[in-house]
Amino acid sequence: MEVAEGDHPISCDEAIRLLSGKLVAVDAMIAEAKARKSRINALIAELQSRKTQA
Repeated sequence: MEVAEGDHPISCDEAIRLLSGKLVAVDAMIAEAKARKSRINALIAELQSRKTQA
């Protein structure tokens, strides 16, 4: 994203509000992805442990 020169279709305050909302949503998606990654790593570790015990 870039800030363009000249007139804007919405006010800067509105743009800040909208972008802040998007940032919150992106942070939530990142947190969910990290939690999913952690669960996947735990499952892989459990499967590897079972494989070596067999």
